[in-house]
Parts: sequence; structure tokens; C-alpha cells
Amino acid sequence: MIASKKGRNLQNSYSQHFQKRKQVSRDEQNSAMSLSKRKSNLPSKRNNRKRKPFPVGALISCIVLLIAFIYAFENEEKIVKSLSKIEISVFGKAKAQGEPAKKAPKPKSTLDKFSDEKEAKKVAKKTWTDEEIALFTQLEQRKSELDQREENLKKLEVELKQQQEDIKKNLAELRKIRTKISQGLEQKIEKDEEKVDKLVAVYSNMKPQQAAKVMEKIDEELAIRVLAKMKKKSAAEVLNLLEPEKAKRLSEKYVGYISMN
Repeated sequence: MIASKKGRNLQNSYSQHFQKRKQVSRDEQNSAMSLSKRKSNLPSKRNNRKRKPFPVGALISCIVLLIAFIYAFENEEKIVKSLSKIEISVFGKAKAQGEPAKKAPKPKSTLDKFSDEKEAKKVAKKTWTDEEIALFTQLEQRKSELDQREENLKKLEVELKQQQEDIKKNLAELRKIRTKISQGLEQKIEKDEEKVDKLVAVYSNMKPQQAAKVMEKIDEELAIRVLAKMKKKSAAEVLNLLEPEKAKRLSEKYVGYISMN
């Protein structure tokens, strides 16, 4: 009994000892594996550190901030004015919201509008220099002169066109009058020629002595026309019977009459 108990105790102690050894070996294996894993992870972390990208976004933001700072430094007055306008508008809106609604203002009359425009012009003029005002005055005067000249030219153009129309009408009237006069003269000449032809026939049928007596009393121009249309023999007989002085004048005029015709 005692020996069996001792054997069991020894067996239990051996088994416990072996279990402890197994546990220690397992712990050593686990620690070795953890160390190997740590070692294997170390280069990957180093690689990750090495592969970390360059901070481009930070650089761009720095550049933008630098440009904004330079712009603000150069345009300080504009920024202050714009900020003051924003503050005024915000303050005005808050005041309008806080105050009770007021009655709508009455529409301004034309006189008020005119006075307001006048005042605005005065204020605008006050902001100009004397040289600018003088220059604007000269330009306005020059513009008014050019406008007046253009208006005068337009009036003159209208007058010239009217005169041209009047001249055309007058020329048309003159042509009509000349046509009437020429027609009247032609008719008169034809009638005179008919009368002269009748006189020629009468004087040709008369005796030379009787024809010569009548020739001495009638107009010399008419006598020349009659003699020019008479036969040469009859005209010569009549001229021989006339007074020498009268015959000379008629002969000279007769020659001139023939050369003219």
C-alpha cells in the first residue's frame, strides 16, 4: 500500500514536472514567435516611414496664405472699406429688424427730384479740380458749337435741295416758254412768207413803172424781201426805174440780205 502510494506520488510529480517543462517550452516558443513577428514588422514600419508622401497640401496652403497676406498688405484700404460697408449693412439690417416698421416715405415731387439732382451735381463738381472743370466746360462749348454747325449744315443742305428743285422747275418752264416762242416765231415767219409771196405775185403782175413807185414808199426791208423773191429780170427793171440813191441802198441791202440768208 505504502509502496503503491509512493509510486503514484512519484508518477504525479514526474507528470507535473513534464507538464511544467512543456509549458515552459511553449512559452519560449510563443515568445520566440512574438519576437520574430516584431522583427518582421520593424522593417515594414521603417519602410512606411520612408514611403511617407511629401506634404503638398501643406505647401499649397502656405503659399495661399502668403499671397493673401501680400494682397491684404497692398490693398489694406480697400479691405477696410469693404469690411466697414459689410458692418454698416449688417448693423442697418439688425437695426431695421429691431425697429418697428415705419410708414413708407411719400414719393418725391419733380421739384424735389430736380433739386436732388442739382445738389448731386454740385457735390460731384466739388470733387473735380478747377482744371477738370475748365476742360469739361471747353468740351461742352466745343460740342455745342459742333452741334450748331451740324444743324446749320443740315439747314443749308435742305435749302440747296429746295433751290435745285426750284431751278429744275424754272428750267422746265423756260423750255416750255422757248418752245412756245419758237413755235410762234415759226408760225409768224410762215405767215409773213405767205404775205411776201402774195406781194411778189402782185408786183410781178404789175408794170415795172407802177411797181417802182410802190417800192419807193414801202419799207426797205420788205422791198428787199420782195425783190429777192421776184424774177431777176423783173427785179432789175424795177431797180432801174427807182431813184439812184434808193436803188443804191436797196442793192446794198439786197446783197447783204442774200449773204445773210
